Amino acid sequence: MVNRFVCKRGGILYAIQLVFKAIIRRISNTISNVIVLPAIGRIGQNVNICRGFYCTYPGNIFIGNNVRIGLYCEFSSEFPHSKIVVEDGVSIVDNVKIDYTGGVVVGCDSHIAVNTKIITHSHGYEYKSEPEGYPLSIGSNVFVGQDVTILPQCSKIGNNAVIGANSVVTKDVPDNAIVAGNPARIIKYRQ
Repeated sequence: MVNRFVCKRGGILYAIQLVFKAIIRRISNTISNVIVLPAIGRIGQNVNICRGFYCTYPGNIFIGNNVRIGLYCEFSSEFPHSKIVVEDGVSIVDNVKIDYTGGVVVGCDSHIAVNTKIITHSHGYEYKSEPEGYPLSIGSNVFVGQDVTILPQCSKIGNNAVIGANSVVTKDVPDNAIVAGNPARIIKYRQ
């Protein structure tokens, strides 16, 4: 009899805890949007930036309509003149780190999954040397899987491309290609 009461009570407490966390998350996301959105260079309608968003040079960030940027994402640049453009309908999931030192364009309706890292600059073999930026263009309707790393040698990911989870992209990806592995290689093409 006592065990049933504890289970029911624990279930109710757990449900209350989940509701409380959801309320706090919504409030903190709203606060994040109020603080971050006015500083961004251009922002479309229906944009949701979740809490923990970090960026350098927010005036160089251009975001289209219907974009979602998840928890603890980071947009950073080594140069004050570099730009990142996130077009309409893009979803960027939690903990994505985008270095836009070389300049980045993310095409319409693309999806970047959790823990992805995009790097667009290199210091060569000497970490103290000046960074060299490399531009990256991600096409429309691209799916980038979880834990993917895109290195500076890649300058273009084509439209409708799919990059498999845990891949390391070291060269350009053509339109409609499905790539995976380390280094990422073409597995097949989308129909």
